Amino acid sequence: MAYVPPHMRKKRVSESNTTDTNGDQNKNKENSKPELPPGYHTTTFSVEEIEKYFWPEGHPQVESPEYRVSHSKTLHDDSAAQPGRLAFVLLFQGANPQWMTENVIYTKSCLELLPQASGVENTNVKTAEESGKSTEGPHVKRNDSSQGSRSEGATTAPPVAVFYHRLKRGSERPFIFNGWYSIEKVTLLEPQSKELARTLELKWTIRDKYGKTIKRERDEDKWQASMNQKWAVVKLAKDEAAQKERGDPKIERLPDSDSNVTTAEKKSVQEMLAEMRLKDTGVSSPTPQDAKEMTERISAGGPVD
Repeated sequence: MAYVPPHMRKKRVSESNTTDTNGDQNKNKENSKPELPPGYHTTTFSVEEIEKYFWPEGHPQVESPEYRVSHSKTLHDDSAAQPGRLAFVLLFQGANPQWMTENVIYTKSCLELLPQASGVENTNVKTAEESGKSTEGPHVKRNDSSQGSRSEGATTAPPVAVFYHRLKRGSERPFIFNGWYSIEKVTLLEPQSKELARTLELKWTIRDKYGKTIKRERDEDKWQASMNQKWAVVKLAKDEAAQKERGDPKIERLPDSDSNVTTAEKKSVQEMLAEMRLKDTGVSSPTPQDAKEMTERISAGGPVD
């Protein structure tokens, strides 16, 4: 052991105590983040908090089995105030590449909630061909003679609340309120149609932060599963009048995860969202591997189906 002069020993002890004290103080600061009480209205929300806002406890339909099944979708839903009519939309980053530029979303779930107005109009939604993308999907099989799409104007639909997924790692409340929107147009795409193939090509082609085009590969089974369903392309517009009248929704903050449940027993928000997205793609009982792959996609910031 090296010899330490007496006058240096006190200095070492003093520095050690200071380091320990500062370390403890830093740990205390990290562990003393204020917990917001239930009832506090935040600006970021969980799926459960959003759903409770539109379907408050005490409503007779909330505890019904039909509610649990119909509300497992993550894209959009109705409300207790207006059952059967679209009330809010949950947007996952990367899943709707035309949202930021044209306020256009794609969906194949809960189509019955979309407004159905009389008359057929031309749609302003860009197809993959118009955007310079390939119009042929992998292993595409379609009936070219079928009526591929029809657009229906929406004139009486109530304003829709849009929530955007920020993809913040580890956040239990990953959604932010994006605003109140009105539905301008609904374009229905028939299964196995040429228009659907073009739209899916556009949906699965994104641009990264450097502007590079990235085309997501789809295997034959997944492509056909999507081609076999009816889709809708929904054009929204910011509703300034509704925003002024309603303002941001005052969504109640729910208690954080139960402290009696161990961390190992808890499902992360990413895992729950992954399972919900898998259900939305038609996988009735997602396997752990399915959920793991979807979780990794969400955590990495990649688009989901």
